[in-house]
Amino acid sequence: MVNFYTPYVSCEEVATLSHVADHMDYIKRMIGIDYVGLGSDFDGINRLPRGLEDVSKYPDLFAELIIRGWTDIEVKKAAGLNLLRVMRGAEEIRDRLRSKAVPIESVIPAEDIIEHNNCTYEFRSMQ
Repeated sequence: MVNFYTPYVSCEEVATLSHVADHMDYIKRMIGIDYVGLGSDFDGINRLPRGLEDVSKYPDLFAELIIRGWTDIEVKKAAGLNLLRVMRGAEEIRDRLRSKAVPIESVIPAEDIIEHNNCTYEFRSMQ
């Protein structure tokens, strides 16, 4: 899912809709259209590309992709069909695992985590 945060889509101080389209072109070229989607992160970023200030600008982005030669099915995949496919796959796995035993919820001792992880954690008592 393509995040619209300016530093992620452009090396310039101000990103534009065109930069986001460039980023989407790059992802499509590198890993394929089946792995492109809109993630925007409107609710989590403080620098939005000019021309993509909110979801009302999505038609402008789709128009730009079409101008760049994206087919109707490619635009539809990026607009949501890819996300729906992934969610259906997750639901299939959920349904397949529904009859399995519930996972055991147990606390992993802190020393086991620290020995096998480079991250630093703050542990609090579960009592």
